[in-house]
Amino acid sequence: MGGPARCYMRLETLAPLSNDPIVGLPAWQADAFRPAKKSAATCRGYTTQGDTIMAMSIPKLLSLAAGLYLVLVAPRASAQSANVDCESAQNTARPVELSYHSANGTKVTLQSYRQPSNDYIIWMRQEAANATFVTKLNYVGGILTESQQTTTLTGKRKAAALKFKVEGYPKNFDRRSDIRYKMTSTVSYADGTSDDSSVINSYKFKSEDKITIGACVLKVVYGETESMDPKTGKTGGRLFQLYFPDLKLTAGDSKEPVVIDDLKTSFAPIAPLP
Repeated sequence: MGGPARCYMRLETLAPLSNDPIVGLPAWQADAFRPAKKSAATCRGYTTQGDTIMAMSIPKLLSLAAGLYLVLVAPRASAQSANVDCESAQNTARPVELSYHSANGTKVTLQSYRQPSNDYIIWMRQEAANATFVTKLNYVGGILTESQQTTTLTGKRKAAALKFKVEGYPKNFDRRSDIRYKMTSTVSYADGTSDDSSVINSYKFKSEDKITIGACVLKVVYGETESMDPKTGKTGGRLFQLYFPDLKLTAGDSKEPVVIDDLKTSFAPIAPLP
């Protein structure tokens, strides 16, 4: 398998996938994250280096914002933060924070409030050129059940709440086997309107390894997910996933180069936007 890997990763707006903190951006939100220019940054190899090559484009019918995009990023060598305790990050349920940025300037912060029961919460803050998004994601048995989002946008997009129904996805899934599952989501906007959408995901386990973030060496599981619209049969591409089982956080990628910035165990909690 080789030693810990360091790499850049390409990130793309994705739809909610299982219990990964990877969130799909709805059409209205995608504009805020659209890069101003292309970047030549690339990542070589995705099996041993860590899921740094994500390439999935999910149909806009899948809703919500990033973060969940659970979620996403592959690391490079970085200075060790004074606010991280690697031992507790890896071996306890102490909350952890993972931050990264994309080539277009979007900054993403993920905070995982882990629980031994695998019922937990992930908070995500995304700061794009045109808007900021804060999303709270709830998981039961490692499966996404609902999320709440606040933004700096106006109108109905100022806030949104989502409910998820997942069929065929096992509880406490460790990402080390192949599965096929369906996710249905209902989003309710600030103005009282709502939308429903569904997607069928086929996940394939690729490999597992270790990866270095600062002074911390973490276990990582590489996987690949292909999405399909169950109504039309149209596929949305592939998502190459980098899952940190110790952190309960997932990195996913595609077109936008993303670089990990930091890992912390001491941090200020993310709060909803006013």
